[in-house]
Amino acid sequence: DSVIKNVEIGFDFTYYGESFNKLTVCSNGWASFFPCQGNDGSNTECNTVPFFFNTSITHPTGPKGMLAPFFDDLDDNQGQETFDVYFWTNSIDSAIVEWDGVANGQTDENCGPDTSCEKETFQLILDNNNKSASGNGSIIFQYNKIYDIDDHGSTVGIEAPDKNSGTQYLF
Repeated sequence: DSVIKNVEIGFDFTYYGESFNKLTVCSNGWASFFPCQGNDGSNTECNTVPFFFNTSITHPTGPKGMLAPFFDDLDDNQGQETFDVYFWTNSIDSAIVEWDGVANGQTDENCGPDTSCEKETFQLILDNNNKSASGNGSIIFQYNKIYDIDDHGSTVGIEAPDKNSGTQYLF
C-alpha cells in the first residue's frame, strides 16, 4: 500500500466549487485532492494513510476530496506481481491516472510466472474541457477490466472535500 502526495496536474481543476492543482494518488484505487486526511490548509507536514479498507460514501474515515474509480485493497505486495500506476497530463486541461494490470490484495500471492490471476485496469480522468454549469471539471472513470473478488467489495464514487456529500455508485 502506497501513496504519492502532491502530484502536479498542471492546471487548476474545480471540484465541489474549490480549485485544486495537485492530487494524492493511492495504490488502492483512489485519489484525493488533499495530501492527508487531516489537512487544514496549513503547510505543516502530515502523515498520509494509504486507506485500503474501502468504506461507503460518505463516511468519516478515508481521504478527503476522494475520487474512487475502484477503491479496494489492491496488490499488497505479498505476491511477485509488479504494481503499475501511471500518471499523464497535458498541463493544460487534462490529466489521467491509470492503474494498469494490478492484482487484488486478497489473491496477489497466487499470481506468479507460472500462474495467472485476475487483474484490474482502470483510469481516472480529469477533464477541464467539459465543465459543468457550476464550473466544476469533468471526472471520468474508465474501465478495461475489473474483478471485484474480495470479501469486502469495493467503492466507486466521489466524495466532497468536507466529507458531507458525495455520489456513491457502488459499495
